[in-house]
Amino acid sequence: MNHNSICAFLQALRDDKPFFTELIYLLYTQGYCANVYKMLKALYPEAVPYGYACWSNLANVSALREMREKVGFDHVITRIGDRFYDISGEFTLGIPLSSVTDEQCAKNEYILVYDELTEKELDDFLDWDKPAARDAVRQLVANFD
Repeated sequence: MNHNSICAFLQALRDDKPFFTELIYLLYTQGYCANVYKMLKALYPEAVPYGYACWSNLANVSALREMREKVGFDHVITRIGDRFYDISGEFTLGIPLSSVTDEQCAKNEYILVYDELTEKELDDFLDWDKPAARDAVRQLVANFD
């Protein structure tokens, strides 16, 4: 696993002409993030999918775990080795859900967490209808004309 080659691959996905760069970024941040994982998994078999979310006003870890079960995650990131990636490159926000304490929940209005996805959770991301992506693309195309 080579961190620089992973970042170069992700940059190559994003960089083309300005319109397409923005389009690719919108698609892979507004609904198709699990597809970035699939591409990385094809290149790096050791890749593991993780869910990422920013949740607010949670009293304790029990509430955080309940939120994970009821709501799920907002974004798929990929762990390769000890680093995380998404379409932007290396992903460094958040803390593992397993290491969150009641004190952190109580003192932070927002908490950024990630946790390994189950196969079903990943399948749900891959099957999810992506209205945010469609709307973002429509807006981008409208602004491009």
